[in-house]
Amino acid sequence: MKLKSLTGKRKTGKGRIAAVLALAVLLSAAPAIKTEAELPDLENGKFSVTLNGPAASATEYNELGDAKVVVDVYKVASAKELEGYDAYEFDFTNSAFTEAEEKYKVLQEASEAAQGQPIEASLINDFAQYLEGFVFENPAIEKAATVPMKKDNATGVVSATVTMDGAPGMYLLIPRGSDLTDYQYKPENDPDYKATIANGPSKQYIFAPILVSVPNRGFDINAEENETFKIDGNDQWTYKVGDDNTANTDGGWESALDVNLKIGQKDLITKFSIVKDLTEYETLDGREDEGTFVFKIEAVDADNNLVFSDVRSLRLSDITSKSTVVENVPVGSKVTVSEVYAGGDYKCSGADIDEASKDKTEYSIDENYDVTFTAIPYETSEDSTQETMLTVTFENNYNDTWKDTGSVTNKMTPRADGGWNDPQQDYSHETPAPDNTQN
Repeated sequence: MKLKSLTGKRKTGKGRIAAVLALAVLLSAAPAIKTEAELPDLENGKFSVTLNGPAASATEYNELGDAKVVVDVYKVASAKELEGYDAYEFDFTNSAFTEAEEKYKVLQEASEAAQGQPIEASLINDFAQYLEGFVFENPAIEKAATVPMKKDNATGVVSATVTMDGAPGMYLLIPRGSDLTDYQYKPENDPDYKATIANGPSKQYIFAPILVSVPNRGFDINAEENETFKIDGNDQWTYKVGDDNTANTDGGWESALDVNLKIGQKDLITKFSIVKDLTEYETLDGREDEGTFVFKIEAVDADNNLVFSDVRSLRLSDITSKSTVVENVPVGSKVTVSEVYAGGDYKCSGADIDEASKDKTEYSIDENYDVTFTAIPYETSEDSTQETMLTVTFENNYNDTWKDTGSVTNKMTPRADGGWNDPQQDYSHETPAPDNTQN
């Protein structure tokens, strides 16, 4: 099936077809066409799209060049000249995205109703989301190309250029981290949202899918008038084109497009494990005493600002090991784990981190067995069934006393509005020593 694209005039200058879709900067209908601005040679022309990251002045994105981002390029539909018009139509006939034709009709109808004005950006975003979801569900779909994004040392901008020489049409661009086996973004508050991720040293970058059509005509971009979208409820993106954030407005065709990433960012978080090894266990007259151990966890950033704080407890009732996983720790922060309570009956006799992590992080252990390390990302197996993370182990010995002790653990859960629910207490009271007093 072939679907018309772009506003056009008959080459004779008589008559005018309705706008169907101009799918690039804002995927909007094109303005009136100058008679001298005729459609480029679709079969032999040179076409390209340059995808640009944020300006170097946007320091929150300064790790993008280290995030190993590549752009997967999928051809959704071919461009075929519309006979008698200075325009082309989309042809899904030989496309892996033939199922997208029905979804595309929604944009087609909206563009026709807009009568030459830009259609709602939300409709375009929905179509891009649908296409990316289709790719996720059908990973065997052939890519037209995979292009790495590279940093220009002179400007500081990270970009990638995709060439479509002799192959114009509608394209889906999906940026992702090349070093990640699972690069799909899965926000808990919106499981249907489709996006991809890449990880820098301490930041996670989130990318919405991008649709372009090549060649293209564009509109001026005015961020105050055109709709923007939020990624994960935080950063906003707006399609822009060109160094001055403006598009071609004289009705001419653009064969080399500049489009900005739709990108958001947040702190990359990780998790690690605290393990308690109990080498001796307290018994008296055949009675056993449960041991309670409390750990304080604090993390600071490069400026020594506190960025994470937590308290964890473990209770052991045998010569054994137990562990707890500490989550939501910012990657790159300096973490200190201290055993601050051992019930009076046990004494810390050693601490260490796992051997596999020693070559990946900077760490130290002081005379009080406080363990300090730089938080590193945890790893997930390809089948997502196993996680490997840094582990801190504390070892304790029994000190030959029997003391009546206990602990309280506050458990706090986050609310949807970003605050915290009232803490719930978890009480532990150790078994008191036998009373051998003679009455």
